[in-house]
Amino acid sequence: MKLQATLAALGLASLLAVACSSAPATEGTTESSAQAVSVGGACTSASQCKGALPDICEASCNGGPGECAHFACVSNKCEIQICPPPPPECKRASDCKGPLPELCKLCDNGKSGCAHHECDDGVCVIDYCPAN
Repeated sequence: MKLQATLAALGLASLLAVACSSAPATEGTTESSAQAVSVGGACTSASQCKGALPDICEASCNGGPGECAHFACVSNKCEIQICPPPPPECKRASDCKGPLPELCKLCDNGKSGCAHHECDDGVCVIDYCPAN
Protein backbone atom coordinates (compact mmCIF):
# COMPACT_ATOMS: atom_id res chain seq x y z
CA MET A 1 0.00 0.00 0.00
CA LYS A 2 2.80 2.40 0.94
CA LEU A 3 4.58 1.69 -2.36
CA GLN A 4 1.37 2.17 -4.35
CA ALA A 5 0.80 5.56 -2.70
CA THR A 6 4.42 6.55 -3.35
CA LEU A 7 4.23 5.50 -6.99
CA ALA A 8 0.90 7.26 -7.43
CA ALA A 9 2.34 10.43 -5.91
CA LEU A 10 5.25 10.22 -8.33
CA GLY A 11 2.91 9.60 -11.24
CA LEU A 12 4.39 6.14 -11.67
CA ALA A 13 1.31 4.05 -10.86
CA SER A 14 1.58 2.47 -14.31
CA LEU A 15 4.74 0.72 -13.11
CA LEU A 16 2.58 -1.51 -10.95
CA ALA A 17 1.03 -3.01 -14.06
CA VAL A 18 3.65 -5.57 -15.02
CA ALA A 19 3.58 -8.15 -17.74
CA CYS A 20 2.22 -11.57 -16.95
CA SER A 21 3.10 -14.66 -18.90
CA SER A 22 1.51 -18.05 -18.49
CA ALA A 23 4.25 -19.69 -20.56
CA PRO A 24 7.31 -21.12 -18.82
CA ALA A 25 10.09 -18.59 -18.39
CA THR A 26 13.13 -19.59 -20.39
CA GLU A 27 15.43 -16.59 -20.51
CA GLY A 28 17.48 -15.95 -17.38
CA THR A 29 15.86 -18.82 -15.48
CA THR A 30 17.59 -21.97 -14.30
CA GLU A 31 14.38 -23.92 -13.66
CA SER A 32 12.54 -24.92 -16.82
CA SER A 33 9.27 -25.21 -14.87
CA ALA A 34 9.40 -21.63 -13.51
CA GLN A 35 6.45 -19.38 -14.36
CA ALA A 36 6.60 -15.61 -14.79
CA VAL A 37 4.15 -14.13 -12.29
CA SER A 38 2.91 -10.54 -12.18
CA VAL A 39 2.43 -8.43 -9.06
CA GLY A 40 -0.48 -9.89 -7.11
CA GLY A 41 -0.09 -13.29 -8.76
CA ALA A 42 0.53 -16.52 -6.87
CA CYS A 43 4.13 -17.46 -6.08
CA THR A 44 6.24 -19.63 -3.84
CA SER A 45 9.46 -17.59 -4.20
CA ALA A 46 10.45 -14.09 -5.33
CA SER A 47 12.36 -15.55 -8.30
CA GLN A 48 8.99 -16.32 -9.94
CA CYS A 49 7.93 -12.64 -9.87
CA LYS A 50 8.66 -10.76 -13.09
CA GLY A 51 7.99 -7.37 -14.63
CA ALA A 52 9.18 -3.79 -14.48
CA LEU A 53 10.60 -2.50 -11.22
CA PRO A 54 10.57 1.21 -10.33
CA ASP A 55 14.01 2.80 -10.01
CA ILE A 56 13.50 3.72 -6.34
CA CYS A 57 15.84 3.11 -3.39
CA GLU A 58 15.69 3.90 0.31
CA ALA A 59 18.85 5.01 2.16
CA SER A 60 17.88 3.05 5.30
CA CYS A 61 15.36 0.29 5.99
CA ASN A 62 14.08 -0.34 9.52
CA GLY A 63 17.23 1.23 10.98
CA GLY A 64 19.54 -0.93 8.86
CA PRO A 65 21.12 -0.64 5.42
CA GLY A 66 19.01 0.61 2.52
CA GLU A 67 17.51 -1.35 -0.34
CA CYS A 68 16.19 -0.74 -3.83
CA ALA A 69 12.89 -1.90 -5.30
CA HIS A 70 12.78 -5.67 -5.71
CA PHE A 71 10.24 -8.46 -5.98
CA ALA A 72 9.12 -10.35 -2.89
CA CYS A 73 6.79 -13.31 -2.45
CA VAL A 74 4.65 -12.40 0.59
CA SER A 75 1.87 -14.72 1.72
CA ASN A 76 2.22 -16.53 -1.62
CA LYS A 77 1.62 -13.35 -3.66
CA CYS A 78 4.13 -11.37 -5.75
CA GLU A 79 4.66 -7.81 -4.64
CA ILE A 80 7.19 -5.04 -5.11
CA GLN A 81 9.07 -4.03 -1.98
CA ILE A 82 11.68 -1.42 -1.29
CA CYS A 83 12.18 -2.12 2.38
CA PRO A 84 10.86 -5.31 3.95
CA PRO A 85 8.15 -4.75 6.55
CA PRO A 86 9.43 -4.41 10.11
CA PRO A 87 9.17 -7.51 12.27
CA PRO A 88 5.89 -7.83 14.19
CA GLU A 89 5.74 -6.24 17.64
CA CYS A 90 3.97 -9.24 19.10
CA LYS A 91 2.74 -12.77 18.55
CA ARG A 92 0.37 -12.79 21.54
CA ALA A 93 -1.06 -10.29 24.02
CA SER A 94 1.51 -11.22 26.66
CA ASP A 95 4.24 -9.79 24.38
CA CYS A 96 2.69 -6.32 24.74
CA LYS A 97 3.92 -4.11 27.57
CA GLY A 98 3.23 -0.57 28.67
CA PRO A 99 0.77 1.45 30.68
CA LEU A 100 -2.96 0.89 30.39
CA PRO A 101 -5.64 3.46 31.09
CA GLU A 102 -7.73 2.80 34.16
CA LEU A 103 -10.86 2.66 32.10
CA CYS A 104 -13.67 0.17 31.57
CA LYS A 105 -16.42 0.22 28.96
CA LEU A 106 -19.79 -1.41 28.44
CA CYS A 107 -19.37 -4.05 25.72
CA ASP A 108 -21.85 -5.14 23.05
CA ASN A 109 -22.51 -8.35 25.01
CA GLY A 110 -23.82 -6.27 27.96
CA LYS A 111 -20.81 -6.98 30.19
CA SER A 112 -18.10 -4.51 31.10
CA GLY A 113 -14.56 -4.82 29.80
CA CYS A 114 -11.49 -3.03 31.11
CA ALA A 115 -8.40 -1.89 29.23
CA HIS A 116 -6.00 -4.71 28.37
CA HIS A 117 -3.35 -5.43 25.76
CA GLU A 118 -4.15 -7.42 22.62
CA CYS A 119 -1.95 -8.47 19.70
CA ASP A 120 -3.77 -7.60 16.47
CA ASP A 121 -1.93 -8.91 13.37
CA GLY A 122 1.48 -8.36 14.97
CA VAL A 123 0.66 -4.92 16.40
CA CYS A 124 0.07 -4.23 20.10
CA VAL A 125 -3.23 -2.46 20.74
CA ILE A 126 -5.31 -1.56 23.77
CA ASP A 127 -8.71 -3.22 23.77
CA TYR A 128 -11.62 -3.24 26.19
CA CYS A 129 -14.11 -5.88 25.12
CA PRO A 130 -13.50 -9.52 24.20
CA ALA A 131 -13.88 -10.47 20.55
CA ASN A 132 -17.27 -11.98 19.72
